[in-house]
Amino acid sequence: MYAYNLCVNGFTVVLVGDPGTSKTLSLQILRDNMCQSEIENFQTRLNKKSIDLKALHVVSFQCTQNSKALRIEERWNQAISHSESKLVKPLLLLDEIGLAEHSKHSPLKVLHHLLENPKISFVGLSNWPLDAAKMNRVIVHQIPNNLDDDLKAIGEAIYKTEEHTNLPKGDIDMLVDVFKELNKQISKQKLPLCKENWLGRRDFYALIRHYMHNQVPRDSFQGVMRNLGGFRDPQFQKCLADALKKGTRKSVTEILTLMSAWEPLQCVKMNLQDENCRHCMLVCEKPYSWQLLLDHNLLSCEDAVFLFESNFAADRATMTGHDHLHKVINCMEIGKKAVLYKLKSIHECLYDMLNQRYYGNSLGVFLFFFFLSVIPPFSFFLLSENRFCRVAMEDQTRDCTVAKEFKCIVIVFKEDMENSVITYIEQFNRFVLNLFVCLILSLVCCCFLQRPKKHFLDALKSNTFHTLGRCLNPTYKQYQCLKKSLRECHNLCTETELSELFYGFNDDTIPSAISHILLQPKSQLQSDCDDDEDIKQNEKKKLEKLSELFYPLRHPAKIACLAMEIPPRNTNSTSQPFNTFVEYLLSMKKVIIVILLNYSQNKTK
Repeated sequence: MYAYNLCVNGFTVVLVGDPGTSKTLSLQILRDNMCQSEIENFQTRLNKKSIDLKALHVVSFQCTQNSKALRIEERWNQAISHSESKLVKPLLLLDEIGLAEHSKHSPLKVLHHLLENPKISFVGLSNWPLDAAKMNRVIVHQIPNNLDDDLKAIGEAIYKTEEHTNLPKGDIDMLVDVFKELNKQISKQKLPLCKENWLGRRDFYALIRHYMHNQVPRDSFQGVMRNLGGFRDPQFQKCLADALKKGTRKSVTEILTLMSAWEPLQCVKMNLQDENCRHCMLVCEKPYSWQLLLDHNLLSCEDAVFLFESNFAADRATMTGHDHLHKVINCMEIGKKAVLYKLKSIHECLYDMLNQRYYGNSLGVFLFFFFLSVIPPFSFFLLSENRFCRVAMEDQTRDCTVAKEFKCIVIVFKEDMENSVITYIEQFNRFVLNLFVCLILSLVCCCFLQRPKKHFLDALKSNTFHTLGRCLNPTYKQYQCLKKSLRECHNLCTETELSELFYGFNDDTIPSAISHILLQPKSQLQSDCDDDEDIKQNEKKKLEKLSELFYPLRHPAKIACLAMEIPPRNTNSTSQPFNTFVEYLLSMKKVIIVILLNYSQNKTK
């Protein structure tokens, strides 16, 4: 606030700080207190100190990597035009000025001569320092990142803003201890995806805010798993379990039970249903992992718009980016879900939306969410139920309506995360999706804790998890056993031959097939039975059904090769004649597709 007061008196300031350090919020507080409608009240409080101030008029510009010098200079001239008024003092705000520094157009060079003898106040907000040529022309204020020292004060301040909450005040200290301990442990470990400062301020704000309105930590770890536990690496989960054990003083069994109740897909589901939480980032190990959302009915094609990155020349044109932005804006207005598949090129244009920096109406009343501020958000009375946010399109911005039902899902790959900065990833609730891991985590509570099926069902409220537990032990060893069964069934010598026999076979194929079986109605799978012989028979039927799913995926050339080399086991080779191509056409009398290498050709009678 002191730095902003400097700019009110005609100085030029660049404020540098990590996400969540209240750069934008501080300016908004200053703007709200010094706007024309409130300046008289503010002036009355300052009269005791003989301070005379004009109303503050802020001219803002959202910077992106597509910003151009011409637009910045236009905003500068616009702010200067207001300096002729005796009632207001203009201030030019360049939000996220650090993004413009990476623009190929070098738009910030225009500031070199404008800042030599500025006639207006100037503020630049950045998550990282700028180059020396600009920093030497302004007053630079670096906000220290004393995260550990601030956590308790922040948690208590947020707690005081809520009059009605089920969260005991003592649990604030417990959540602070858990956050600190987890941050401390992962900083010592060299985990994939977990960079330095993997956990940020916004993660803590989201954690506290969640428990203000939901079940307290002693009854549910939903808030912990959604805001802190999205990375399902075993080593990371061990760090999280240790931090929870130390902070909550619960037993290992209790902690694992509460953690297992919130596997990745369940967390994503609750995130999509919660109107007040952050948007969702899915970190996929495979290009198709995100389709779990469709398979498990978390998304539907009618309620979501899918936008994909493309490397075709025509799709990399500027108009394609505009088309993507307009589709996202349409989703914002009607309350649909927007799924952005590796579309990082438009993320900067949607910076305010991804940060959920919404305001209520044209009067400038802002609705800030808990994870944007270092201090608790103030309770503003909104005159309208509509919410708006800025969207930057090239070097211009426009205000767009945001429906309460709107949600954005950003899909990235692991390599994208490794090349991303914390300022980008901290905007989201982050979840790592893997078919095999999602399947294992759905069953780990039942198998690891060795609880009776009835207790497990009562805990997870599911009628599907136990079916796989009856036929397969969800461990890596059993997963390898399934691979071995497929190899033996088709007389394959090595695992690499599985990809030769089955189209598209990879590490996720078997878990995907198992998931498909589990999603079938219970009557089609098996009934409850306690006799060991019946259980073995059901397990055998399960394996047979799993094998049946792979039959249509078999490569014809590989089948013929195997048939000629080694007769299939448990099969009478004389009863499996191979008809000639013509004989097959005559018997089928329909269109078939003959696959030759990577080409296909239709053949008819």
